[in-house]
Amino acid sequence: MTGPFASRLLALARELGGPLLALETSGPDTSLCAVGFCPGEVVERTLSGRALPSEAISLCIAGEFARTGVKAASLRAIVLGLGPGSFTGLRVGLAFAKGLAYGANVPMLGVSSLAVVAGSAGVGNIAVIRDARRGDIFGALYEVTETRVRAIEDDGVFTPDAFVAQVKSHGRDSILWVTDDARADTVQAMFPEPVTSLRELHAAVAFIVAAEDLAARRFGDLDALTPRYLRASEAERAHV
Repeated sequence: MTGPFASRLLALARELGGPLLALETSGPDTSLCAVGFCPGEVVERTLSGRALPSEAISLCIAGEFARTGVKAASLRAIVLGLGPGSFTGLRVGLAFAKGLAYGANVPMLGVSSLAVVAGSAGVGNIAVIRDARRGDIFGALYEVTETRVRAIEDDGVFTPDAFVAQVKSHGRDSILWVTDDARADTVQAMFPEPVTSLRELHAAVAFIVAAEDLAARRFGDLDALTPRYLRASEAERAHV
């Protein structure tokens, strides 16, 4: 990774005294980021949605451990996107990350996946949209700079018109409306503003979202970490 966040990520690894790992599994593809496995190195991998998620993640991370000689127990932190997004992807990502964290006794933090999307889109005022089905969207507004990703409108479930009105109520100029949804055409068809389809998601952004907590060693309770679905799944609604 050669983007604006790379130097900050390497500084975080130095502050924490060792390598860091981030995963983002809420979208159509999976993104992983390994920081400091080798001195001065930030590595990102994108795993196609066509791959079996748990197997692909395991093989990719095992490959990085083998390539660099880093042991899982040497990790100083794991950061994971908790959603909202794909129910299956979130469950797979959390199960894998928790298993690694428990097995190697590594602390873990969860962050908003919409914040990761926003940071992946570039600097500016980034409004993120994902299809929540039944005519609704998951949406949030973030201010992204070269050093942080800050929520202006927190993650929520909206109708498209209500989300546009809420975002515009903040009085921000030059808003970029983005989605990384696999159903980008569906999102655009129901959305009243032009939407940019994001081609690539960067798990590295998860470190920037979590940077203050990482630097302060404010880690999450592994038992309490759960996906941020924001709404019930189809299967859950069928049993209500």
